[in-house]
Amino acid sequence: MATMCFERAGEATWEKRAKASGLRASADYIRISNPREAQIMIREAAELFHSIGRAASAAECFFELEEYERAGMIYLHECGTSELRKAGECFTLAGCYNTAADVYAKGSFFLECLSACTKGKLFDMGLQYIEFWKQQAPSNTEIMTKLKGIDQIEQDFLKSGALEYYSTKNNALFMKFVRAFGTMESKRDFLRSKDCLEELLSLEIESGNFKEAANIAKLMGDILNEVDLLVKAGDFGEASMLILSYIISNSIWVSTFQGWPLKSFPRKEELLSKLMSFAKKVSGTFHASICAEARVLSHESMNLAELMHSYFASKQFESRTFEILSVRKLLDVHFQIHPAKYELDHELPFDLKGYSEAKILRNQVSVRTLVYIWKLFKGNSLEIIECLGYLERGDTQKFEGTIEFCLHYFGVRLSQDSSVACLLINPDAKWVENVPKSFMLRKGKLVTLHAHHFVSAARTYWRQELVSVGLKVLEALHLLFGVKHSSIYCQCICLTFIFDITKFLIESKSLVLTKSEDWKLREFLRLSTKYFEIVFPLDPRQLLSANMVILRETELSKTLLEEVISRNVSTNCDLTYKQTGEVLMIWLGCGKPKHYLCEKIAKKLPKNSYWKAFIEMLGGIIGSESPLASASSNLAPQVLSDTTLGNVIKQSGSLHDSQSSSSTESLSHRLLKALEETFKSNWRVHNYISPNCFLYLLERLLILAPHPHGYFFTSKSSFVEWVVCQQSDANPSVNFHTDMGSSPKSIINFTITVIHHFLFANVMDTVEWIRRSNIDYNFYFPVLVQRLVMILCLVYVNSEMPLNMLFRQLHRPEIKSRLHREFYDAVLHGQRNKNLPVATVAAAFKAIEDPIVIVTLRENSFEFVSPDTIFLDLRLCSCKKDIFDILFPSSTATSTARVTTVESYVTESGNGLPETGQNQGKNSVILSSDIMPKTDSNSSSENEMLDLQTRWGFLRDISHMLLSPRSEKNVNTVPMALKKKVQEHMNFIEGALFQLTEQKSPSSVKDENMHEATDTIEELNLLSSLLDKSNLDGQDMSKMDELLKSLESRRPRLEDLLSTVLDTNSSVVSTELIGEKISHSDHVDSDASEDYAVDNIVMKPSNQASEPVAQVKGKKKNNNKAKKGKKGKKK
Repeated sequence: MATMCFERAGEATWEKRAKASGLRASADYIRISNPREAQIMIREAAELFHSIGRAASAAECFFELEEYERAGMIYLHECGTSELRKAGECFTLAGCYNTAADVYAKGSFFLECLSACTKGKLFDMGLQYIEFWKQQAPSNTEIMTKLKGIDQIEQDFLKSGALEYYSTKNNALFMKFVRAFGTMESKRDFLRSKDCLEELLSLEIESGNFKEAANIAKLMGDILNEVDLLVKAGDFGEASMLILSYIISNSIWVSTFQGWPLKSFPRKEELLSKLMSFAKKVSGTFHASICAEARVLSHESMNLAELMHSYFASKQFESRTFEILSVRKLLDVHFQIHPAKYELDHELPFDLKGYSEAKILRNQVSVRTLVYIWKLFKGNSLEIIECLGYLERGDTQKFEGTIEFCLHYFGVRLSQDSSVACLLINPDAKWVENVPKSFMLRKGKLVTLHAHHFVSAARTYWRQELVSVGLKVLEALHLLFGVKHSSIYCQCICLTFIFDITKFLIESKSLVLTKSEDWKLREFLRLSTKYFEIVFPLDPRQLLSANMVILRETELSKTLLEEVISRNVSTNCDLTYKQTGEVLMIWLGCGKPKHYLCEKIAKKLPKNSYWKAFIEMLGGIIGSESPLASASSNLAPQVLSDTTLGNVIKQSGSLHDSQSSSSTESLSHRLLKALEETFKSNWRVHNYISPNCFLYLLERLLILAPHPHGYFFTSKSSFVEWVVCQQSDANPSVNFHTDMGSSPKSIINFTITVIHHFLFANVMDTVEWIRRSNIDYNFYFPVLVQRLVMILCLVYVNSEMPLNMLFRQLHRPEIKSRLHREFYDAVLHGQRNKNLPVATVAAAFKAIEDPIVIVTLRENSFEFVSPDTIFLDLRLCSCKKDIFDILFPSSTATSTARVTTVESYVTESGNGLPETGQNQGKNSVILSSDIMPKTDSNSSSENEMLDLQTRWGFLRDISHMLLSPRSEKNVNTVPMALKKKVQEHMNFIEGALFQLTEQKSPSSVKDENMHEATDTIEELNLLSSLLDKSNLDGQDMSKMDELLKSLESRRPRLEDLLSTVLDTNSSVVSTELIGEKISHSDHVDSDASEDYAVDNIVMKPSNQASEPVAQVKGKKKNNNKAKKGKKGKKK
């Protein structure tokens, strides 16, 4: 209707407008029923609206027709700025995002603009708009106001842009958008979320955030870059520790090497220089510590002293890493040194730490320094294994320094955000191969491992390392044990340390051994049990030294010998006689074993065996405070009759049948019965007791026998064995029978029977017994003969039985040839006089370096003074140490006392020299003296010449040794006394030359004779060196033979020279004094047994027990004039 009206009115514009409106209304009406017709009608309406300038209505119609671009163009170009939002919307719907963004931007519709850019992925355009808006904001209030409300929209847009370019791997545009983020934190969060660590690192560096950049480098596993960034951040301390860790781990794990030792790698020296320069900027102390540590890490050659100083420095700087590395390098140096260059230990130091450190500071190594450094390494290793458990639990405070070393050593760092995550500096290290790959998380260069898995791998490695190094130490000790020229003492300490280390490695709960390692350790443990053979040698005189006694007193020595006992009792069978003998030697020579071992020993013996009864009593007495006399024997008092040897032997078989078997019988009686049982058994059975064991027990029986006179005589070697088994705080004087009603007759008779059987009646059986015991007959038979004759002498001086028949047997060639020359001469001398005085026996025992010990047990029991004996009053000894002080007086104190005595005598008088003695406080000891009293100058000169001639006897003895069939095998065939004689003779000649030089030698002394003396000294020195060898080859034997012939040829001319020295008494004094200065050992043996025929010894009680007095009466051999001996009085 309106259309018709406007048509008739001629209003064409209104007509079109009315018609367009009608079409639009009709289209709305039929839109659902006839959408196609509706669209035609709307299009026509749109054209009509557009033709009459109704742009907004036309645009709406085109919008309804979804012709968004045409609608947008109409809004943009024909509707003005008011419709820019609609225009932008139309362009957005039309997909014309570029146009839409421009339209929105023109209308300051920031939100819609960025949205269009996002939808159209026009991020670069959007970013330009943002930058433009931000530039305009300060001068345009409207823009500034609108921007405040779209911060999050802006961030979302930038993030969308970054994600777009991240997905297309357009790194430049990606970082362009990231850099446009509003805050640094948002940039970090976004880049971390995308694991863009390199980009974040670059961003931090650009921003000057070097500390944060270093943290990023850490997460990337880029250690050296991290170090540089820490330096830029000014954190030189952290940078130093990081580069130190890098150097250590790469030095150990570079390439495919299995850990230690330290190795070189590219840039190592450069990094060490950087390390020291960084440390310098921290502090002076820190710089000094790092410099010292860098030297250990470098490949600069360092000697032992320098490494020891490094160890001291590590303690000063409290650096566990430095300390552990220094110890390990010290151990390596010990391994590299040839065993022959090790210094020999000859004494047991009271302070092993101080002794070893002082020795190392002198660039010397020894068995003890090796073991000392091993113990440091072992302690460090055990602490490392322990600290790993704390690390696993996240507790890094208790062992902070050791944990730090572990992290350095294995190249591991703890994550900052987790105490259980470990970052690997060197993921290719060999130890990492033992970690299953499924347990490792890899992100580029970064490899992360849970602390539990790291600890497991590190603990396994370090256990293996401790065992491996322990085996190296054992191998080194084994080599040192076999070194030529090493003393028995050195061999013993090697074996004790081998035992100690082996037991630790086998029994440690911290270690896990492979089958191969376990086998090797069992072999070392077996080797260590050779200690028994050494400390209980075939010739007990070999161990008459204080250091060996001290060594046997150590707990380690006792534990090792208890291991020997354990091996003997570990079988399922009863103990054999051989095993019983070995067990009792250890028991009686070292003290009571642990209680469980005593029970095992008793259970392993047959019930009807006398050994079982003896051991049961022994287990309750050894080391106790109750006297042995409390278990009294039922031996009736008897007086030994003056029977013949035959009668004695006949009686010995039946004497013991009358003895009581009650539980209170004495320990000595039970031992006697046990020895009788063994003696009467079949010696041809397998594992019969060895001769050495049997004689050892027989000697102990003589000590434990009743001593009704209150004193007894014994050898030093035998008495030392008794002393060693006593408890240190026990009163030694309570362990003897001194009841006047007791008698040792049965024991003496048995001893004589044994000696007669072994030495005279059944020698071939004795030889076979030795061989069946797997003992070298050529070496041991002379020792056995010597030992049996010594026991025989002791039996005589303790009992005064007539032993003429036995002594006559000594003339038999097979006996005489096996005895020491001087010993035989002394005993023979006594037999010629139809008796065997104590002084003669003392001189004989001194000649073989096993002096007589006179032990007094009660007051007024015995008083005797002899320069060849050791007098020991047990009543004055409150403990074991008091006895040892007498048996082994300090060499320094002894030397000083002797020199003082000689010098004071020369000053006060011009005659002979007094006997020497030494005051041991409350204890009394008479020491052997080289300087005998002189009363007649002529007789003195004669004696001196006789002494001079007998000195050359060692040449003949060595010649005999060379002819021995086993001489080329083992130098142990040379008696110790013989070796000492060579040294003594050399000292004697040196003293004489010194005196002649000091006193301006008389014209009668020819120059050529002086040259003879110096040449002789040189040859004696060479001879001494050859005798020190443990093995002699053919060349050595030939050289020794040449030396002996040369010395023998020089002898006449040299005696002419030395006789000049002996012309005056003063020269004798001077020579002996010089001898003392040259050597602390005795140089001139007393010839009392040759010069005197001692007829009688008068022993009388003294009213003062502390001042024993003895009178020795003697006759000179070559005239009838009596020669008085000096009275000896303890002062």
